[in-house]
Amino acid sequence: MEAHIEGTDGAGIYCLTSAARLHGCSVWNVGSKIHLATRYSGAGTSRASDTATHQLSLAPAELQVVLRRGRRLRVTTLLRTAADCLRILPFEQAAVVGDSALRLGLDISDLKAALVAGSARGRQRGLRALGAVDGAAESVGETRARLLIEMLGFPRPVAQLELRTFAGLYRADYAWPQLRVILEFDGEGKYSLGPVDEALLAERRRQSLLMEQGWVFVRLRWADLDRPDEVRNRIEAAIAMAGRRSA
Repeated sequence: MEAHIEGTDGAGIYCLTSAARLHGCSVWNVGSKIHLATRYSGAGTSRASDTATHQLSLAPAELQVVLRRGRRLRVTTLLRTAADCLRILPFEQAAVVGDSALRLGLDISDLKAALVAGSARGRQRGLRALGAVDGAAESVGETRARLLIEMLGFPRPVAQLELRTFAGLYRADYAWPQLRVILEFDGEGKYSLGPVDEALLAERRRQSLLMEQGWVFVRLRWADLDRPDEVRNRIEAAIAMAGRRSA
């Protein structure tokens, strides 16, 4: 992205995942191509190996300017960008962009209206992805963990559930309160807001207090997301353990 901006002086209109990046959205597994909007099919820039052009009908209200290192770059608006990503990207990648767009302040009802009013191409795919979007997810890992949980047939958990302990407030990534099961995604940077040792010790203390109250924890890492059968077994075992403790 930086190389393209430098090489072209920011010419063109960035769209799809390129616009998503410029808006500050999270993206995952979408490749490194630069995506540009054009009014014409088969534009010359589509032949470059590092770019992809998309023939889009864009109203003036669907374009905006963002500042990047002193340059004024033209991009599709956050709303149009998110809608296009939901329509075109594979399900998991689309949900990642959708989650982060909501986290940036986009309203889900506006996003649904944009999908319904926009191009029929990919509309049903976009609406399906929209049904899986949740702005409470705070990272790509949390989004992927939630999608995996639902793909495995478990009910959608409560996101960012706050629980009080004698050692302070504990905020769970995901939880099933009635089952007393908490699922945490332990990604890199989770404890980046303060000294790692202190943050980790404080969280472990609150977790121990919740375990004394009968809560059972499942902690997932990136590699676990590619082992769905193992994750299913671990969640089922946690539910069974919590049931025995409350019996």
